[in-house]
Amino acid sequence: MTGPDLFASFRRAEMLVARSRPLDALQALAPVLDSQPDDASVQLLAGRAYLNSAQLTRAEQAFVRVLDLDPTDHYARFALGKALHRQG
Repeated sequence: MTGPDLFASFRRAEMLVARSRPLDALQALAPVLDSQPDDASVQLLAGRAYLNSAQLTRAEQAFVRVLDLDPTDHYARFALGKALHRQG
């Protein structure tokens, strides 16, 4: 997939998360995750989609990865807490 295609897939995934369609978002995001696993914004979007689809362990892993890449990301820290709280 080319750069513009990856960007389009990322934007589509953002739109799908915003429309409460996290499983579709994860499907759209899959090639981006494969291509750019160390991009904090990609991991953050994946974490949001996982959280919204109740895939809490995967959400936790994505948010931890974001914090590994960018320890100052306050939203990732908040969302990680939310994922952990929902896991019990």
